[in-house]
Amino acid sequence: MWEAATGRLLADCRGHESDVTSVAFSPDGRQVASGSLDTTVKVWEAATGRLLADGVGHQGAVLGVAFSPDGRLVASGSWDGTVKVWEAAKGVLVADCRVPGAAVLSVVFSGAGRIACACADGTVGLFEAQTGTQVWVRQPRGEAVLDIVRIASGSLASIDSKGRVVVRDLETGSIRGSFEGFREGGDEQDR
Repeated sequence: MWEAATGRLLADCRGHESDVTSVAFSPDGRQVASGSLDTTVKVWEAATGRLLADGVGHQGAVLGVAFSPDGRLVASGSWDGTVKVWEAAKGVLVADCRVPGAAVLSVVFSGAGRIACACADGTVGLFEAQTGTQVWVRQPRGEAVLDIVRIASGSLASIDSKGRVVVRDLETGSIRGSFEGFREGGDEQDR
């Protein structure tokens, strides 16, 4: 890890056997979770780079990681179509969520002990973090859903590979609204 202002190396986190695909800081900034092509999730002490926990269990590359709001859990989404939940302190598997879709590209804790995920085939879903129980899943709309975030209004927002943002009700998964035209490089009027 590097200091943002100076670019000075602060900590060197070594331990994955392949490329790191995703990182997330804990809410207090003391830990960093990383996911890798080597199928593992690791939790590091941010100040020193010391390995704290190692989550092993995915059958494919880990493409997204996220900490719970209290920092006790880490969620990981994988190419194998699963979301796994780990104890951040020990790397012990807490829950295994089977997503009826393709690779899981992004995960986020949505509040109330739940995890939302976005998938390469367009599937989005919500699961209970402690049990892996499916709350709801919405099937593909044709485009990969690249990222998903929780927004303040009790909703989830996702963006697909065509630049479409979809806002969903957190409890039901129903669409509250959508916005077209978000593309790399901005709007033609911005140039």
